[in-house]
Amino acid sequence: VKASAGGGGKGMRVLRDLQDAAEMIAAARREAQAAFGDGTLYVERLIERPRHVEIQVFGDGHGNVVHLFERECSVQRRHQKVIEESPCPVLTPSVRSAMGEAAVAAARAVGYRNAGTVEFLLEGGGDAARFYFLEMNTRLQVEHPVTEAVTGVDLVRAQLAVAAGAPLPWTQESLSQRGHAIECRVYAEDAANGFLPQAGPLLLYREPAGPGVRVDAGVIEGSTVPVHYDPLLAKLIVHAETREIAIARARVALQSYPVLGIRTNIPFLIRILEHQAFTDSRVHTTFVDAHLDELLPDLVTPAEAVAIAAMAAAPVAGAGGAAAVVPDPWGDAVRLGTLMAGRTLRLRDERGEYTAKVENGHVVVNDGDPIPVDGDASGMVRVGAHRRRAWAAAAGDARWVFVDGQVYVFDAAGPGARRRAGSHQGTLSAPMPATVLRIQAAPGDAVSRGDVLIVLEAMKMELPVRAPSDGVVSSVNCQVGELVQPGTVLIEVDGPKAGG
Repeated sequence: VKASAGGGGKGMRVLRDLQDAAEMIAAARREAQAAFGDGTLYVERLIERPRHVEIQVFGDGHGNVVHLFERECSVQRRHQKVIEESPCPVLTPSVRSAMGEAAVAAARAVGYRNAGTVEFLLEGGGDAARFYFLEMNTRLQVEHPVTEAVTGVDLVRAQLAVAAGAPLPWTQESLSQRGHAIECRVYAEDAANGFLPQAGPLLLYREPAGPGVRVDAGVIEGSTVPVHYDPLLAKLIVHAETREIAIARARVALQSYPVLGIRTNIPFLIRILEHQAFTDSRVHTTFVDAHLDELLPDLVTPAEAVAIAAMAAAPVAGAGGAAAVVPDPWGDAVRLGTLMAGRTLRLRDERGEYTAKVENGHVVVNDGDPIPVDGDASGMVRVGAHRRRAWAAAAGDARWVFVDGQVYVFDAAGPGARRRAGSHQGTLSAPMPATVLRIQAAPGDAVSRGDVLIVLEAMKMELPVRAPSDGVVSSVNCQVGELVQPGTVLIEVDGPKAGG
């Protein structure tokens, strides 16, 4: 079941059982109406484990239509593309030619004039692979930079020229693919927490740069990510001579792309690029679901991350070795420098609590071995025997640390420390600014772990709030239509009643 007025996975559901049809169709219709202003749905056959391969086409007002080859878009989550690349690693020349001809024929049949994309599902492999028309997007797509990279053309400039009445600036024969390009979509979402959309200020935002690296972004440092739009923040595009080099270049660029103040999917993207199935080109549209446990972050906070958090909070050495305190170190981006002695910090994150004792040039975490630390404002920090790409920032009690693409969030621990919002067992709080869409429980209701109690809406997506355990609803503290802020207690669930 799919929305007729738009894509991106919104208003889409897979129906395998008629018993679920009524609820899933209603949810798909609501989502489509919210995203596109049109709740019309249609039904199509489901193809299991296909590849998603699309063809870039371009037509002008003089009867010319060309294709600019394919993009491999199979790495998706909730039908939303995550990583795109060109060329498709498994497409044979004969299938590539047939798909290009089919896309051009479709565009020519409707007298198409503009850049557009004809999307296909690819089933099977080799010259025997079959492809099926999926849809046509009559616009320039998010992933168009990978086509620009491998063909060496400027699609936006060509759009403006064609709109002004000029013919296409290229012929089919003049177009070719050169090297390999990969695009990674950077989303404001927390992969470790069910890919929950994020909102809030960007305390620190630094884009990677270098040969073959391009970033198209809609934010800068200091921007506030709102709840009203799609969570896409930026696109990282890399180009290299081979796919292997492009993967390595993308991984290093992501490890040098600190975004602090909200969670992003950068650690998740790095794990995809490092996954053997991806490097072997064994992907399909359900690749992420099939390997999700392997793609989520580790449940261990390394001592090096705690040491860097302590390093950012402590005084640093100034000229001539004199102590130079970083101005308001937890109110902005934090300069990482050479440590001075004399401070013990108690920190915690969602994985545990830590004691960090700052000595001359090193940090002792939880009475472990001393960890030498030394860094500067360039983002490179020597931690022990290794150099790390590390940045830090903070707001209030929250201490954000970025280390080689991984993000850790600490706050103060100890008897006087404030409890994290929503951390009380049985208390369910809003994870981000959102609107209460539905309330499906009332005080006195018996609920089971995993039951959906409240449905929130943010960034055009429905976010279910589920019971953390079996119990009885003791209070509901919100109303349908209410705009709630992060940390707002929505509902409270007590343990099961005696004999229940």
